[in-house]
Amino acid sequence: MSERPGSRFSDPRGTAHHPGDPDPEEGLRHLEGFLVWQAEAKQARSAAQRFADRLPWLTTAQRDEVIRVYTADRLETSRATVCHLAERSQAMRQEYTARYSTLRARLLGWSLAAAAVAVVIQELLLGP
Repeated sequence: MSERPGSRFSDPRGTAHHPGDPDPEEGLRHLEGFLVWQAEAKQARSAAQRFADRLPWLTTAQRDEVIRVYTADRLETSRATVCHLAERSQAMRQEYTARYSTLRARLLGWSLAAAAVAVVIQELLLGP
């Protein structure tokens, strides 16, 4: 395994991940986000062009301005939606993490109680 001395983090595929090194998964998430946003920008511009096509009386300059404003407005709406979804996702993650911790603690408590009851019953039935 290619691991730096003293490193406690290693990838199961045999490559080491060291603290301070860029996280490949985070890089992939950023790339995915970039590509999704580029696709959204392209769709926004296409929608703006289709809208401007329905206004044949516009001059070229007016048409370009309508496309620019429509695209900017759509991208701002998309950005607000994405930010709202990201905030909601983070809030739900925190909420479910807290619930999971509580349930895990309860399960541990009930398991220990059941084990204690089993030991007591065994002692009562089998005697000393």
